[in-house]
Amino acid sequence: MTALYVVLPGDVDDASVPSGGNTYDRRLCDRLTASGVDVHEIAVAGSWPRPDTEARAVLGHLLAALPTGSAVLLDGLVACGVPEVVVPQARRLSLSVLVHLPLADETGLPPALAAELDA
Repeated sequence: MTALYVVLPGDVDDASVPSGGNTYDRRLCDRLTASGVDVHEIAVAGSWPRPDTEARAVLGHLLAALPTGSAVLLDGLVACGVPEVVVPQARRLSLSVLVHLPLADETGLPPALAAELDA
């Protein structure tokens, strides 16, 4: 069976920051594994969706290190804020993004930030 690489926020299993997206990601990975899928989880630390330069570089290196043709499922919180890191890998990886909620639709965002994330 082909491997599935799943890119997750670094805090996916941190009980101090529970989220519906993290719960969904965890259940998805666990159930795919239980059904026989060869799941390789890649948790990437950072303040997603607006990570610092170091977190962007780490994500870029992790994606670049995956074998060409790999199936990669990226959590939307990680992928959607850094298209300049993710999109260049689309030529050699089979990328899918799991969008739990469009970033701009998050409640409580300042209007300027919501507009930026919606662009």
